[in-house]
Amino acid sequence: MVHTWRPITAVIFTLSLMRTAFPLGTEFDNLNGWREVLGELKLVEGAAVLTADPTKAYGEIRSYMTLDIEQYPIIEMNCIDGDYKVYLADTHEQEGEIQYLRIGHKVGKGPARFYLKDLTPWRGRRNVVLVIQTQSSVSIDYIRFIAQGEAEAPIHKVRPIPRYVVKKSSGKIDIDGQLNELAWKRCDATPPIRLTDGHLAALSSTTAKMMWDQDHLYVAIQCADKDVFGTKENRDDNLWEEDVVGLYITIPNSPQHYVEFEVNVNNGMTDLLNIKPSQGLVNWDCRGWEAKVFVDGTSDNRSDEDVGWIIEMKIPLFAIYAQPLLPERAKEKEDQWQSRSGKRLKDPLLAFDFRPKAGEIWRANFVRIDHEKGHVEYQAWSAPIVQGFHVPERFGEILFSDEIVGIQ
Repeated sequence: MVHTWRPITAVIFTLSLMRTAFPLGTEFDNLNGWREVLGELKLVEGAAVLTADPTKAYGEIRSYMTLDIEQYPIIEMNCIDGDYKVYLADTHEQEGEIQYLRIGHKVGKGPARFYLKDLTPWRGRRNVVLVIQTQSSVSIDYIRFIAQGEAEAPIHKVRPIPRYVVKKSSGKIDIDGQLNELAWKRCDATPPIRLTDGHLAALSSTTAKMMWDQDHLYVAIQCADKDVFGTKENRDDNLWEEDVVGLYITIPNSPQHYVEFEVNVNNGMTDLLNIKPSQGLVNWDCRGWEAKVFVDGTSDNRSDEDVGWIIEMKIPLFAIYAQPLLPERAKEKEDQWQSRSGKRLKDPLLAFDFRPKAGEIWRANFVRIDHEKGHVEYQAWSAPIVQGFHVPERFGEILFSDEIVGIQ
């Protein structure tokens, strides 16, 4: 059969944190990670069904991901019915019209495997976009990546939401990036966080710790990094364009909103109030937020080899509740709180004690963007499944405990 439909759509590409992507292998129990370009995409009995746009005579969907061709050199797709073509493109730092590689095509029912080492010049990890096109319609019930040396690959399930127990600090914490306090040394760390698909391990390790007291949340994030580098220094710069770590916290009494704290290697600090995913108010400032960075290496020399960097934060608990208001209103509420003498306020934002109680669960996520040589790694403690972080329903759980760090 001769495929005569229009070549793949040319697009103008710039790096964005909100591209969609799917896990390393997936059954279609949802359509998270796919974006329609042309035609209609829907879920039918566990299969993704793409129907062509009648005016263009083809349909197209895309998903963005990090791909490790050495580790997962084979893509397998199972077609229930229809026809499709598959394309891949390396999107790292490309602008203008992307150059796509045609991986193959399939007509009719059955699985098809595409051997990436034979079909591409790539080796190692890449930031890529996977494109599926159909001339009429196609129904696909799974896509998976098969590891080197494996005859079959498991169909990966979405990783469960992780939970971290936040214990109380035992003594004063100096925010200096050093983590010298005994409490930090005894505080449990998360396992090394993975890429946003939840399955690929990151090339550079990142772990996080948290503690709390009656007024503050303390956060430490430790990043291994052989090339520590950054240029931005100003408050509320677009730190996400370079190496950065971040913390997202859902506002407990307003769960449709969440606050975002970002810090880079130069101690640049950005805080935002997100009223919707990726709709952040940069002019929102968290009064009293402190952050300090310690760099083991150099942040302005790309020719040497560094060890890594540490970020230490102190976040006022009150700010997470009250400061998602206009500054004047937040100050009024803060004054009321300080003078309330135990009274409960009627304002819904402050109708209860803002301090967590033992057993209370908040939603949060630790994230990192790491610019490796040749590609960018997007890491997240709780896998958002998409190559982006603004998925509050996929934030992890932090459980506040009245246990003191280091004391059993």
